[in-house]
Amino acid sequence: MKILALTVLGAAGLLAQQAAVIETVAGFDPEGVRADAIGLTAPAGLAADANGNLYFSQTARNRVYRVTPEGVLELAAGSGPRGTEGDDGPAREARLDDPAAVAVDEAGNLYIATASGIRAVAVETGVIRTVVKLEEEGPLQSIAWIAAAPGGRLIVADREARMLMAVDAATGEVSHFAGTGKASIAGDYGPAAAASLQMPYIVAADGAGNVYYAEQLEPRVRRIDENTGEMTTVPLMAPDEDFPGEYEVASGLAVDTLGNVYVSQVNRSRVLRINADGEVAVAAGAEAGLLLPQSLAVSAGGALLIAELAPGRILRAEAEGPATVVAGNGLTSYNGDGLPAGETQLAEPGGLAVAANGDLYIASTLADR
Repeated sequence: MKILALTVLGAAGLLAQQAAVIETVAGFDPEGVRADAIGLTAPAGLAADANGNLYFSQTARNRVYRVTPEGVLELAAGSGPRGTEGDDGPAREARLDDPAAVAVDEAGNLYIATASGIRAVAVETGVIRTVVKLEEEGPLQSIAWIAAAPGGRLIVADREARMLMAVDAATGEVSHFAGTGKASIAGDYGPAAAASLQMPYIVAADGAGNVYYAEQLEPRVRRIDENTGEMTTVPLMAPDEDFPGEYEVASGLAVDTLGNVYVSQVNRSRVLRINADGEVAVAAGAEAGLLLPQSLAVSAGGALLIAELAPGRILRAEAEGPATVVAGNGLTSYNGDGLPAGETQLAEPGGLAVAANGDLYIASTLADR
């Protein structure tokens, strides 16, 4: 019997079997399964709440998932089809529009940055609403990333405006936070409102309200002091480097309760830790099994969580030894034609058909095959 793949790419990480009978055929939303037993496609934004839940987005699926402290995968928001419908109803039944960054506030409410605005999911009810929309004449030009700061604020990296904006999570009111709109990097040791930002990309906030942002095209992370409003630059030079280069551009950013700043660098397959004294060290790298790190988060217990781009895994960095897999089994991508079925990776198989001669055809949603 032949097994013919029509579309092979993405995230479920299922392996086609050479046996004539396939025992399990399922979609991607396996409620109640262990999160480390399935494949993921490039888990995007990460956020952790005070109860040990981990949230991550799957942009191509228009969904946001939750991993419980017991390691169980649950759907948090998004029904699958792309859209903006569903406000004032269950988040699991609402449509999302390319969800990317996610954030969780002090109360445990979930916020989702999408291509059309910011949505909020109430922790108590699971009901979704729109906080603010991207509109042609609106106060936001773009939403590259969001972070939840104390006091009910969301900090938004508005890449197109070259500014950071503050959004009242309850009312949706938007106010200016940092940046002049001029495309340059200037203004350190002065007020953030008068500083220039080149292309703000990722943003994070600590429990004291200090805000950090990373430039998209420059190896630079900057800090805005909550009390003084002063802008400063966070050092990114690892001990073995004289000056950060193009490979040191940040791909993820997080900060813990001790004031440690974590910066992932996808092109170096590592995460740096910069302590409160400005000392830089490698927190996780290839020796820990890390590959193409992207988004970062810090759990309530202080654990560093890392989303990998290509393997499609979410890892927990350990003090010593290899990182622990929290979600994803590493089987995420199309690996070519002409291989035995048992060695072929199938990601998100979306449809099956069996021909009269016994050939099996498999369609997958994301690979255009």
